[in-house]
Amino acid sequence: MNLTSDTVLAAFNASLQVLPLLIPQWRWPFAPRQVTDGRDLLPLLLAPWSAPSHIHPGIVLSRLLQAIIFFTRIPSDFHLAAYPLWIVLALIRTQLGYLLTRSAGWAFPSLFRHWALYEETSGMGPIMVIYFYMTGVPEGMPVEEGPFLVLLSVLFGWLDNAPWTYSLAIAIGLALSFIFRVAFTEQRSLPTPSIPPSFAKFTPADMLKYRVGLVSLLLLTCPYGLYNLFYTPPSIPVASLDIVILSFPRPGPDSDSFLSTTIASFVPHISENISLSVFTHANGFAAFTAAQSTFSDVVTFHADADQHPVEQWGQYLHLAEALKWAKGEWVMLIEDDFPLCPGGWGAIELVMAGMRPGQAGFVGTGGSGLIMHRSQLNILSDLLRLNAQNPVEWRKPPDVVMQECLLGVSGLCRGMLNVDGLGRGMGGGDDGGMIITSRLVLDHIGGMASTTLGKPGNTDKWRCGWRHAFHGKRGVEVVVV
Repeated sequence: MNLTSDTVLAAFNASLQVLPLLIPQWRWPFAPRQVTDGRDLLPLLLAPWSAPSHIHPGIVLSRLLQAIIFFTRIPSDFHLAAYPLWIVLALIRTQLGYLLTRSAGWAFPSLFRHWALYEETSGMGPIMVIYFYMTGVPEGMPVEEGPFLVLLSVLFGWLDNAPWTYSLAIAIGLALSFIFRVAFTEQRSLPTPSIPPSFAKFTPADMLKYRVGLVSLLLLTCPYGLYNLFYTPPSIPVASLDIVILSFPRPGPDSDSFLSTTIASFVPHISENISLSVFTHANGFAAFTAAQSTFSDVVTFHADADQHPVEQWGQYLHLAEALKWAKGEWVMLIEDDFPLCPGGWGAIELVMAGMRPGQAGFVGTGGSGLIMHRSQLNILSDLLRLNAQNPVEWRKPPDVVMQECLLGVSGLCRGMLNVDGLGRGMGGGDDGGMIITSRLVLDHIGGMASTTLGKPGNTDKWRCGWRHAFHGKRGVEVVVV
């Protein structure tokens, strides 16, 4: 080995796998959402020489192993191939993350995968996996190729806790190996009529590599699949929470049942700390009267009869009055056609467990599922009332007014939004002003009976399990459900 080039370069790269762990500012881990939602390319360009957001013993061991490989067994041509391979991997991860969250993952909720967009990647481990799947065991290493490739990819994947990244690294390594074999290797034997010419170039050793890749993928992903299958989130006591259901007469033959269905989904969770209320600005409509006769022993019903000659009556004023009337340390607003999804209460408990005064939660869509601290209610009510007093065409919808205030965009409900431009955060996202669930945990059963004039109806959008509208957004933390 040339001491003036290869050895020095290997030592330099090895040191860059370990030194970032010691320097807190040296952290630019890559996650696809930084590109898809933040338009930030810096982590994509620098992640191979970055530390992850959170350092744990597994990461330290992974980086030490990478440094050892650099010092002892890395071929000289790796240094030329490494960065192009990383760019290929990062771009494919970005496209896949977008596909499984914002594209097909939005249109078909069963395809939605949170970690495809949020999983962080840093270091040279994934690049080594691609390279060694392309080239085989390093020269002079006394091990069989199959066990070496399986151990390398699975161990690095587990230690880095990055199954999406390392699964793609295995697939890319195999694909590039196939391409180079077909494109640059002379045909080894004459093809038979039943074997395509390209496949006739493969030896049993070539086919063994693909079987090894399949075994590696299964071993790498199985623990995560079993965890997701059998893990049950612990039940976390919720602090004082007042769930306020906003109700209003709706068009449509089935609309009278919406309110009772929504109330019934939350009643099992009423406790000493959790109360359920129904608030309306309209008197005497059938759905309100029927629900009151059924649930009045466990639910508080309130029909607001105040007169407001200054403000224009409508959704802004309805929300403003409800926030003024609400009780409890924390308040969650629900529209009367947003019942709780099966298993959704556990997700609400997890969201509230991570909240602190000044933060907000959001588990639904529109204005439903917003959870806020009592200290934020007055300013939200005043903002909505201001919009009710000034009915101009360019004003924002009431749910957007509330969302932006709670996010910190306006700086009124909390401090101005100031999140890390790199979009750091292992799964939880940014330490911002709002905590959301990765999927919606409130159903929307009244899509065809909107109370908003001119709003088109829909029957199948924003239902249970759909991707949260803020998923991937800067300034939000994410509870994975």
